[in-house]
Amino acid sequence: MRIPEYISPSALAKFESNPTEYYLNYCAEKRPPKMPQTRPMSVGSAFDAYVKAHLSEKFFGEIREGFALEELLVSQVAAEHQEWARVAGKWAFDSYMKSGALADIMLQLDLAVEEPRFEVKVEGNICHETCVEGVRILGKPDLFFKAKEAHVIFDWKVNGYCGKSGVSPKAGYVKCRDGWSEDYAPHSKTHNQMHKNCIPEMIEGITVNIGKFFEGVDKKWADQLVSYGFVLGEPIGAPLVIGIEQLACKPGPDKPLIRVASHKGYASKGYQETLYARYVKLWKALHDGHLFTDKSYEESKALQDTLDRQHLAYTGDSENDKWFTQATRKY
Repeated sequence: MRIPEYISPSALAKFESNPTEYYLNYCAEKRPPKMPQTRPMSVGSAFDAYVKAHLSEKFFGEIREGFALEELLVSQVAAEHQEWARVAGKWAFDSYMKSGALADIMLQLDLAVEEPRFEVKVEGNICHETCVEGVRILGKPDLFFKAKEAHVIFDWKVNGYCGKSGVSPKAGYVKCRDGWSEDYAPHSKTHNQMHKNCIPEMIEGITVNIGKFFEGVDKKWADQLVSYGFVLGEPIGAPLVIGIEQLACKPGPDKPLIRVASHKGYASKGYQETLYARYVKLWKALHDGHLFTDKSYEESKALQDTLDRQHLAYTGDSENDKWFTQATRKY
Protein backbone atom coordinates (compact mmCIF):
# COMPACT_ATOMS: atom_id res chain seq x y z
CA MET A 1 0.00 0.00 0.00
CA ARG A 2 1.31 3.41 -1.00
CA ILE A 3 0.83 6.28 1.43
CA PRO A 4 0.08 9.54 -0.42
CA GLU A 5 2.21 12.53 0.56
CA TYR A 6 -0.85 14.74 0.93
CA ILE A 7 -4.65 14.81 0.75
CA SER A 8 -6.57 17.07 -1.61
CA PRO A 9 -10.25 18.08 -1.19
CA SER A 10 -11.18 15.85 -4.16
CA ALA A 11 -9.27 12.92 -2.65
CA LEU A 12 -11.10 13.36 0.65
CA ALA A 13 -14.44 13.40 -1.19
CA LYS A 14 -13.50 10.22 -3.07
CA PHE A 15 -12.46 8.45 0.15
CA GLU A 16 -15.80 9.26 1.78
CA SER A 17 -17.98 8.40 -1.23
CA ASN A 18 -16.09 5.40 -2.64
CA PRO A 19 -13.16 4.11 -0.56
CA THR A 20 -12.41 1.34 -3.08
CA GLU A 21 -11.95 3.81 -5.91
CA TYR A 22 -9.92 6.03 -3.58
CA TYR A 23 -7.60 3.12 -2.82
CA LEU A 24 -7.16 2.31 -6.52
CA ASN A 25 -6.45 5.94 -7.40
CA TYR A 26 -4.12 6.86 -4.56
CA CYS A 27 -2.84 3.84 -2.66
CA ALA A 28 -2.65 0.76 -4.88
CA GLU A 29 0.83 -0.50 -5.73
CA LYS A 30 -0.17 -0.55 -9.41
CA ARG A 31 -2.66 2.23 -10.02
CA PRO A 32 -5.00 2.27 -13.03
CA PRO A 33 -4.85 5.29 -15.36
CA LYS A 34 -6.71 8.46 -14.46
CA MET A 35 -10.21 8.83 -15.83
CA PRO A 36 -10.14 10.77 -19.12
CA GLN A 37 -11.27 14.37 -19.24
CA THR A 38 -14.86 14.69 -20.49
CA ARG A 39 -16.34 17.45 -22.64
CA PRO A 40 -18.08 19.14 -19.67
CA MET A 41 -14.77 19.05 -17.79
CA SER A 42 -12.90 20.43 -20.79
CA VAL A 43 -15.14 23.48 -21.20
CA GLY A 44 -14.60 24.31 -17.53
CA SER A 45 -10.85 23.98 -17.96
CA ALA A 46 -10.88 26.12 -21.11
CA PHE A 47 -12.97 28.84 -19.46
CA ASP A 48 -10.60 28.74 -16.52
CA ALA A 49 -7.68 29.35 -18.90
CA TYR A 50 -9.38 32.36 -20.52
CA VAL A 51 -10.32 34.01 -17.23
CA LYS A 52 -6.94 33.40 -15.53
CA ALA A 53 -5.00 34.72 -18.52
CA HIS A 54 -7.20 37.81 -18.67
CA LEU A 55 -7.14 38.64 -14.97
CA SER A 56 -3.43 38.05 -14.64
CA GLU A 57 -2.56 40.28 -17.60
CA LYS A 58 -4.99 43.05 -16.62
CA PHE A 59 -3.86 43.13 -13.00
CA PHE A 60 -0.11 42.86 -13.56
CA GLY A 61 0.00 44.71 -16.88
CA GLU A 62 1.94 41.89 -18.52
CA ILE A 63 1.69 38.23 -19.47
CA ARG A 64 3.36 36.40 -16.62
CA GLU A 65 5.10 33.07 -16.95
CA GLY A 66 2.61 30.23 -16.67
CA PHE A 67 -0.39 32.43 -17.44
CA ALA A 68 -0.20 32.90 -21.21
CA LEU A 69 -3.54 31.84 -22.70
CA GLU A 70 -2.10 29.30 -25.13
CA GLU A 71 0.05 27.75 -22.42
CA LEU A 72 -2.93 27.38 -20.11
CA LEU A 73 -5.18 25.93 -22.81
CA VAL A 74 -2.64 23.33 -23.84
CA SER A 75 -1.82 22.31 -20.27
CA GLN A 76 -5.42 22.18 -18.96
CA VAL A 77 -7.50 20.84 -21.86
CA ALA A 78 -7.12 17.27 -23.14
CA ALA A 79 -5.79 17.05 -26.69
CA GLU A 80 -8.91 15.31 -28.01
CA HIS A 81 -11.11 18.20 -26.82
CA GLN A 82 -8.86 21.13 -27.75
CA GLU A 83 -10.69 22.32 -30.87
CA TRP A 84 -14.18 22.11 -29.35
CA ALA A 85 -13.24 23.36 -25.87
CA ARG A 86 -11.45 26.47 -27.16
CA VAL A 87 -14.67 27.64 -28.84
CA ALA A 88 -16.90 26.62 -25.92
CA GLY A 89 -14.55 28.14 -23.34
CA LYS A 90 -14.39 31.42 -25.26
CA TRP A 91 -18.20 31.56 -25.42
CA ALA A 92 -18.37 31.00 -21.66
CA PHE A 93 -15.73 33.68 -21.07
CA ASP A 94 -17.47 36.18 -23.36
CA SER A 95 -20.74 35.53 -21.53
CA TYR A 96 -19.00 36.05 -18.21
CA MET A 97 -17.62 39.35 -19.46
CA LYS A 98 -20.97 40.52 -20.86
CA SER A 99 -22.68 39.81 -17.54
CA GLY A 100 -20.51 42.35 -15.74
CA ALA A 101 -19.25 39.77 -13.24
CA LEU A 102 -15.70 39.96 -14.62
CA ALA A 103 -15.64 43.73 -14.13
CA ASP A 104 -16.77 43.23 -10.53
CA ILE A 105 -13.89 40.84 -9.88
CA MET A 106 -11.46 43.43 -11.25
CA LEU A 107 -12.93 46.08 -8.91
CA GLN A 108 -12.54 43.71 -5.97
CA LEU A 109 -8.95 43.02 -6.93
CA ASP A 110 -8.34 46.78 -6.74
CA LEU A 111 -9.03 46.43 -3.00
CA ALA A 112 -6.10 44.03 -2.57
CA VAL A 113 -3.46 45.24 -0.12
CA GLU A 114 -1.00 42.56 -1.26
CA GLU A 115 -0.33 40.98 -4.65
CA PRO A 116 -3.13 38.51 -5.46
CA ARG A 117 -2.26 34.88 -5.99
CA PHE A 118 -3.70 33.19 -9.07
CA GLU A 119 -3.99 29.38 -9.06
CA VAL A 120 -0.87 28.64 -7.08
CA LYS A 121 -0.16 25.10 -5.88
CA VAL A 122 0.05 25.22 -2.10
CA GLU A 123 0.47 22.52 0.48
CA GLY A 124 1.15 22.52 4.16
CA ASN A 125 0.83 20.72 7.46
CA ILE A 126 -2.39 21.76 9.18
CA CYS A 127 -2.54 21.30 12.93
CA HIS A 128 -5.35 21.90 15.40
CA GLU A 129 -5.83 21.25 19.11
CA THR A 130 -6.51 17.55 18.44
CA CYS A 131 -3.39 16.98 16.35
CA VAL A 132 0.30 16.52 17.05
CA GLU A 133 2.07 16.28 13.71
CA GLY A 134 -0.56 17.75 11.42
CA VAL A 135 -2.23 16.66 8.19
CA ARG A 136 -0.62 17.43 4.86
CA ILE A 137 -3.18 19.00 2.49
CA LEU A 138 -2.76 20.06 -1.13
CA GLY A 139 -4.84 22.66 -2.92
CA LYS A 140 -4.88 24.95 -5.95
CA PRO A 141 -6.90 28.07 -5.11
CA ASP A 142 -7.97 29.89 -8.27
CA LEU A 143 -7.67 33.32 -6.68
CA PHE A 144 -6.60 34.51 -3.24
CA PHE A 145 -6.17 38.09 -2.05
CA LYS A 146 -6.35 40.26 1.05
CA ALA A 147 -8.63 43.29 1.16
CA LYS A 148 -7.55 45.06 4.36
CA GLU A 149 -8.77 42.72 7.14
CA ALA A 150 -10.72 40.41 4.81
CA HIS A 151 -8.98 37.36 3.36
CA VAL A 152 -10.74 36.21 0.19
CA ILE A 153 -10.65 32.99 -1.86
CA PHE A 154 -12.53 32.65 -5.18
CA ASP A 155 -13.14 29.79 -7.58
CA TRP A 156 -15.09 29.43 -10.83
CA LYS A 157 -17.55 26.67 -11.78
CA VAL A 158 -19.16 26.00 -15.17
CA ASN A 159 -22.31 23.90 -14.70
CA GLY A 160 -24.52 22.38 -17.38
CA TYR A 161 -22.80 23.63 -20.52
CA CYS A 162 -23.30 20.30 -22.31
CA GLY A 163 -26.65 19.49 -20.72
CA LYS A 164 -29.94 19.13 -22.56
CA SER A 165 -31.82 20.88 -19.76
CA GLY A 166 -30.89 23.98 -17.84
CA VAL A 167 -28.96 24.20 -14.58
CA SER A 168 -30.30 26.67 -12.04
CA PRO A 169 -28.00 28.85 -9.94
CA LYS A 170 -27.65 27.60 -6.39
CA ALA A 171 -29.62 29.52 -3.78
CA GLY A 172 -28.09 32.35 -1.77
CA TYR A 173 -26.20 34.28 -4.45
CA VAL A 174 -25.46 37.93 -3.80
CA LYS A 175 -26.10 38.71 -7.46
CA CYS A 176 -27.17 36.83 -10.58
CA ARG A 177 -26.63 38.27 -14.05
CA ASP A 178 -27.39 37.12 -17.57
CA GLY A 179 -24.42 36.74 -19.86
CA TRP A 180 -26.33 37.66 -23.01
CA SER A 181 -28.03 40.67 -24.54
CA GLU A 182 -31.79 40.93 -25.12
CA ASP A 183 -31.31 40.87 -28.87
CA TYR A 184 -29.99 37.30 -28.46
CA ALA A 185 -32.66 36.08 -26.01
CA PRO A 186 -35.06 37.61 -23.45
CA HIS A 187 -33.51 38.23 -20.05
CA SER A 188 -34.31 35.84 -17.21
CA LYS A 189 -36.27 36.83 -14.11
CA THR A 190 -33.09 36.62 -12.03
CA HIS A 191 -31.12 39.10 -14.16
CA ASN A 192 -29.38 41.65 -11.93
CA GLN A 193 -31.16 40.23 -8.89
CA MET A 194 -30.06 39.17 -5.42
CA HIS A 195 -31.39 35.86 -4.15
CA LYS A 196 -34.47 36.22 -1.95
CA ASN A 197 -32.72 34.47 0.96
CA CYS A 198 -29.56 36.56 0.78
CA ILE A 199 -28.86 38.92 3.67
CA PRO A 200 -26.10 41.16 2.32
CA GLU A 201 -23.34 42.74 4.36
CA MET A 202 -20.42 44.79 3.09
CA ILE A 203 -17.05 43.45 4.26
CA GLU A 204 -14.09 45.63 3.25
CA GLY A 205 -15.87 46.62 0.05
CA ILE A 206 -17.07 43.08 -0.78
CA THR A 207 -20.74 42.09 -0.50
CA VAL A 208 -21.23 38.75 1.28
CA ASN A 209 -24.32 36.80 2.28
CA ILE A 210 -24.56 36.49 6.06
CA GLY A 211 -28.00 34.86 5.90
CA LYS A 212 -26.64 31.37 5.22
CA PHE A 213 -23.32 29.71 5.91
CA PHE A 214 -21.52 28.59 2.77
CA GLU A 215 -21.88 24.89 3.60
CA GLY A 216 -25.62 25.51 3.27
CA VAL A 217 -25.06 26.63 -0.33
CA ASP A 218 -22.95 23.64 -1.38
CA LYS A 219 -20.91 21.40 0.91
CA LYS A 220 -18.43 20.38 -1.80
CA TRP A 221 -17.76 24.02 -2.60
CA ALA A 222 -17.29 24.78 1.09
CA ASP A 223 -14.93 21.81 1.51
CA GLN A 224 -12.79 22.94 -1.40
CA LEU A 225 -12.53 26.62 -0.49
CA VAL A 226 -12.07 26.13 3.25
CA SER A 227 -9.34 23.55 2.54
CA TYR A 228 -7.55 26.15 0.43
CA GLY A 229 -7.79 28.52 3.36
CA PHE A 230 -6.19 25.92 5.62
CA VAL A 231 -3.17 25.48 3.39
CA LEU A 232 -2.83 29.24 2.91
CA GLY A 233 -2.39 29.61 6.66
CA GLU A 234 -5.88 30.66 7.71
CA PRO A 235 -6.66 29.47 11.26
CA ILE A 236 -9.33 26.76 11.48
CA GLY A 237 -12.59 28.56 12.19
CA ALA A 238 -11.38 31.93 10.92
CA PRO A 239 -13.91 34.24 9.17
CA LEU A 240 -12.49 33.64 5.70
CA VAL A 241 -14.51 35.14 2.82
CA ILE A 242 -15.07 32.41 0.25
CA GLY A 243 -16.75 32.79 -3.11
CA ILE A 244 -17.83 30.87 -6.18
CA GLU A 245 -18.57 32.44 -9.54
CA GLN A 246 -21.09 29.92 -10.87
CA LEU A 247 -21.77 29.88 -14.61
CA ALA A 248 -25.19 28.19 -14.79
CA CYS A 249 -25.94 27.15 -18.37
CA LYS A 250 -29.07 26.19 -20.31
CA PRO A 251 -29.75 25.58 -24.01
CA GLY A 252 -30.02 28.74 -26.10
CA PRO A 253 -30.93 29.70 -29.67
CA ASP A 254 -27.47 28.75 -30.93
CA LYS A 255 -25.14 28.31 -27.98
CA PRO A 256 -25.91 27.99 -24.28
CA LEU A 257 -27.41 30.87 -22.32
CA ILE A 258 -25.19 31.46 -19.29
CA ARG A 259 -26.22 33.10 -16.04
CA VAL A 260 -23.48 34.12 -13.64
CA ALA A 261 -24.39 33.67 -9.98
CA SER A 262 -21.91 35.24 -7.58
CA HIS A 263 -21.80 33.45 -4.23
CA LYS A 264 -19.84 34.99 -1.36
CA GLY A 265 -19.99 34.19 2.32
CA TYR A 266 -18.46 32.32 5.25
CA ALA A 267 -18.23 28.72 6.37
CA SER A 268 -19.15 28.24 10.04
CA LYS A 269 -16.50 27.56 12.67
CA GLY A 270 -18.11 24.21 13.49
CA TYR A 271 -18.11 23.16 9.85
CA GLN A 272 -14.45 24.04 9.48
CA GLU A 273 -13.56 22.00 12.56
CA THR A 274 -15.57 19.05 11.25
CA LEU A 275 -13.82 19.30 7.88
CA TYR A 276 -10.46 19.23 9.63
CA ALA A 277 -11.55 16.14 11.61
CA ARG A 278 -12.44 14.42 8.32
CA TYR A 279 -8.91 15.04 7.04
CA VAL A 280 -7.49 13.68 10.30
CA LYS A 281 -9.57 10.51 9.95
CA LEU A 282 -8.22 9.79 6.46
CA TRP A 283 -4.65 10.74 7.40
CA LYS A 284 -4.78 8.38 10.38
CA ALA A 285 -6.28 5.56 8.28
CA LEU A 286 -3.49 5.93 5.74
CA HIS A 287 -0.71 5.88 8.30
CA ASP A 288 -2.29 3.04 10.30
CA GLY A 289 -2.57 0.97 7.13
CA HIS A 290 -6.28 0.52 7.90
CA LEU A 291 -8.03 2.32 5.07
CA PHE A 292 -11.40 0.55 5.08
CA THR A 293 -12.45 1.77 8.49
CA ASP A 294 -15.84 0.01 8.41
CA LYS A 295 -13.99 -3.32 8.49
CA SER A 296 -11.62 -4.92 10.96
CA TYR A 297 -7.91 -4.35 10.41
CA GLU A 298 -7.50 -7.90 9.08
CA GLU A 299 -10.46 -7.54 6.68
CA SER A 300 -9.24 -4.16 5.50
CA LYS A 301 -5.74 -5.48 4.90
CA ALA A 302 -7.09 -8.43 2.90
CA LEU A 303 -9.14 -6.13 0.68
CA GLN A 304 -6.18 -3.80 0.21
CA ASP A 305 -4.02 -6.77 -0.86
CA THR A 306 -6.69 -7.84 -3.35
CA LEU A 307 -6.86 -4.36 -4.83
CA ASP A 308 -3.06 -4.19 -5.01
CA ARG A 309 -3.09 -7.32 -7.19
CA GLN A 310 -6.01 -6.20 -9.36
CA HIS A 311 -3.99 -4.11 -11.81
CA LEU A 312 -0.52 -5.63 -11.50
CA ALA A 313 -0.75 -6.96 -15.05
CA TYR A 314 -1.82 -3.62 -16.48
CA THR A 315 0.54 -2.17 -19.05
CA GLY A 316 -1.74 0.28 -20.84
CA ASP A 317 -0.47 -0.95 -24.20
CA SER A 318 -3.54 -2.81 -25.40
CA GLU A 319 -7.26 -2.20 -25.78
CA ASN A 320 -7.93 -5.26 -23.61
CA ASP A 321 -5.89 -3.74 -20.79
CA LYS A 322 -7.82 -0.48 -21.06
CA TRP A 323 -11.17 -2.27 -21.18
CA PHE A 324 -10.31 -4.35 -18.12
CA THR A 325 -9.25 -1.32 -16.12
CA GLN A 326 -12.46 0.55 -16.86
CA ALA A 327 -14.75 -2.47 -16.39
CA THR A 328 -13.37 -3.31 -12.93
CA ARG A 329 -13.78 0.16 -11.48
CA LYS A 330 -16.73 1.82 -9.79
CA TYR A 331 -17.37 5.55 -10.12
